Amino acid sequence: MYVTALTFADLSTQPGFPVLLEEYGEECAIDSLPVNLDLNRIMSAYGALADAGMLHIFGAFVPPEPVLVGFLITLVGPLPKYDYTVAATESFFVASAHRSTGAGARLLHAAEACARDAGARGILASAPVGGPLSKVLPRSGYTLKDQVFYRSLA
Repeated sequence: MYVTALTFADLSTQPGFPVLLEEYGEECAIDSLPVNLDLNRIMSAYGALADAGMLHIFGAFVPPEPVLVGFLITLVGPLPKYDYTVAATESFFVASAHRSTGAGARLLHAAEACARDAGARGILASAPVGGPLSKVLPRSGYTLKDQVFYRSLA
């Protein structure tokens, strides 16, 4: 198992990405807020963030092929209310079949190192309520600071 930095174009062209993206879409869906996994739309949005130096993407791979089994997309930039640079996990997913391999921890460590190198004072990570990540983050040194609530306006 290894983790490496990628561009979104690199990530999206990995052979296992479509299957991984489908599983991710099922787990991260919010009622009445459909997941739009149109890669052209996503690449356009991420391209602007990458051009600004704010987007950092990591992929977890299992050799020997290698096979993509997880990804973490991190945004690093100023958080005006604190007047500091802070990182935030935008998308973080490890395929269910690979969650006991350490892939998630390695992805987190890579994102943390990147954020630290970019001058971030901390990293914010969100997780679905009751989901696997909500159990992993506290064991990885993350503390619950805020809760995010959602209300449909549609």
